[in-house]
Amino acid sequence: MSIIELLRSLGALAITLGLLLGLAWALKRYGLLGNFGQKTASPSRLKIVENLWLDAGKTRMLIVSCDGVEKLILIGPNGANELGQINSSALQGTKK
Repeated sequence: MSIIELLRSLGALAITLGLLLGLAWALKRYGLLGNFGQKTASPSRLKIVENLWLDAGKTRMLIVSCDGVEKLILIGPNGANELGQINSSALQGTKK
């Protein structure tokens, strides 16, 4: 095996590993894995009801439910803010 073949093989390995790591980062960054790898043995008190991205992957709005209380949370580059509580019983009458 010549040095050229060895360098070509190592370069192909580096590119392949780089692509796999980039894909794993993108899946984790944009939340495309869902609940993969999370334990679901016991019922959870905390649940993300809805998730909405507001701009190019920097700011998102969440509806989070904890013990039957739903909160609206805005998460951005500067941190997270609770915008208020959602009254689920008031929303029941508006659905068609």
